[in-house]
Amino acid sequence: MTVVNATDYFQFVPSNPWLAVGWRDRAAITLPIAPYLERKGIGFIASGVEQIRPDVSQLQLENGETLDYDYLILATGPKLMFSEVEGAGPEGGFTHSVCTVDHAERAHEDFERLLENPGPVVIGAFQGASCFGPAYEYAFILDKALRKRKLRSKVPITFVNIFAAGVCVAIPPVEATPVPTGAPKTGYMIESMVTAIVHNIAAELEGKEANYKGSWHAICLADMGDRGAAFVALPQMPPRDVNWFAAGRWVHLAKIAFEKYFIRKMKKGTSEPVYEKYMMRALGIRRLE
Repeated sequence: MTVVNATDYFQFVPSNPWLAVGWRDRAAITLPIAPYLERKGIGFIASGVEQIRPDVSQLQLENGETLDYDYLILATGPKLMFSEVEGAGPEGGFTHSVCTVDHAERAHEDFERLLENPGPVVIGAFQGASCFGPAYEYAFILDKALRKRKLRSKVPITFVNIFAAGVCVAIPPVEATPVPTGAPKTGYMIESMVTAIVHNIAAELEGKEANYKGSWHAICLADMGDRGAAFVALPQMPPRDVNWFAAGRWVHLAKIAFEKYFIRKMKKGTSEPVYEKYMMRALGIRRLE
């Protein structure tokens, strides 16, 4: 088994908004991939993929190497298309982003300049966005960070509307909205999809029928600086069996705890510890149908 990744490090993306205001640093939310995979006997190549050759079951890597495969799982994450909007993006554009740890570090540099010379801030997402929760989170987190420094009154914050047109996502929208948007996908929901994929590959290798399906159960902790909102939707797409929502300071603390817990899981190489599995089951939350 071999993992191929464009970078040699793992980044805990949900913490990027915190890094952007100085509540975290790079070392706290990143870790080298190779050592932790090696402990599990898994190979690792730090290189982007230039071409997929399904006719010969082979990958052409950007480092010039080729890699043969029997089964291929694509889990590339998003490709940030700042080029679609002139002037967008932190590289050659005029906007910041919290989509990657590098972007969040650049945003933090300008956050420090903002503290020295307060002024208006505009936060939002471009047309075509299908995951815009972090923009809302960052707005609340920035608000809290400025209040702690007694600078909120000097920084008007505008959250611009989200416009989307022609968005192509794997999951159809839940309902028609005045401004078209894609259906969001939470982390646990994605974990359920990956779990189904792994089980199906294992079934095929054993000559069994591959009929596992992800539950699409959703759990979300949305941070707002010193408080937050949490929801559980079983499944995420209606009609639902469970639809639970709560808010309070405990959500902010829970997200901090989850950050530590998830990074520890990555280091241990255990995606679903036994105690987590049975605790979730006790709550009626499962990765597989």
